[in-house]
Amino acid sequence: MQPHSEAGAAVNAAIVRAFALCGGIIVHGLAFEHGDKGYLALGDSGSGKSTLATAILLAGGRIVSDDLVLLGRASDGGVRVLPFRADMVLRDPSYRRFRARLELNGMELDELRVNGERKWRISRDRHPECFVRAVSVAAVLCLASPDGEGNCVLSLITQAEGYAAIARDNYFFNSPHPLEQRAMSQTLGALLTTVPVLKVASSRRLFLRPVEEVDGLLRRIEKHACQHHLHL
Repeated sequence: MQPHSEAGAAVNAAIVRAFALCGGIIVHGLAFEHGDKGYLALGDSGSGKSTLATAILLAGGRIVSDDLVLLGRASDGGVRVLPFRADMVLRDPSYRRFRARLELNGMELDELRVNGERKWRISRDRHPECFVRAVSVAAVLCLASPDGEGNCVLSLITQAEGYAAIARDNYFFNSPHPLEQRAMSQTLGALLTTVPVLKVASSRRLFLRPVEEVDGLLRRIEKHACQHHLHL
């Protein structure tokens, strides 16, 4: 097993370096599209990425990538998000909360066992309508754990805080190679200077009213950005 693991690690490192030299950044997060706008959501384990992803699907949005996301420069100078993994995987608690709604929407999920943990997969091949290949990023959302039963809480954070959030959630950003580091820094700079970065603490009502809460959350994000004269 050890030689196989070392070979796999070497292949992964080569892939990451190839992306990095082109300015591609692989981050731990969620990328999705809703209302013709693309969003990148970052957050620690337990911050609600799986919950938000499921609610986005139920609200008519589409997932670009779940868990690992590739950021790359677009021809117009902006930043696009692309899938790094084909499918979307839900943890069992999120699946159980939304199971009835998912079944009503005709979604069939495959049960998985990952390191002894029960998870559920939405296949891109089986449900292509749930996914989109790539979108431009209109806002970066830094997720905090759900807070209370009221409206979601939004606050604008600085570019430095956004930079730290992406660097923290990117396993490979601190590359020792100057060319890779420069290319990735240019991509990250293009992202943070052109889109708002918002801290979001969602409401627990997301579990009960996912469609209404997602629509309200994204309207509030757009309104918040407009109030601060930010592009969205």
